[in-house]
Amino acid sequence: EKGEWRWYDISHLPRRTWDMIVIDGPPEATGHLARYPAGPLLISQLSHRGKVFLDDTQRAQDEETSNLFAKEFGLEQTRLPTEKGTDVLGRQVMEHGNE
Repeated sequence: EKGEWRWYDISHLPRRTWDMIVIDGPPEATGHLARYPAGPLLISQLSHRGKVFLDDTQRAQDEETSNLFAKEFGLEQTRLPTEKGTDVLGRQVMEHGNE
């Protein structure tokens, strides 16, 4: 269940478009789906070809967060075979000639 979230203060970040967003915190002990707030706060600023890297997706909560990002923000997911699992999420990009 989503509700009030504890997450990092991003008020100092410039309002701009991001090509890469890396999410490797806060720790799971912060609360249920601790990394989820990054989605609503940052994914709207992801560039057209930008990617989100979500670490530790072998953990159930972080895998759930990745699935929520894919569903809620219309992103494609790819799981990288890293030590603790890393999902790469991004928008489907149509190349010229393949449209």
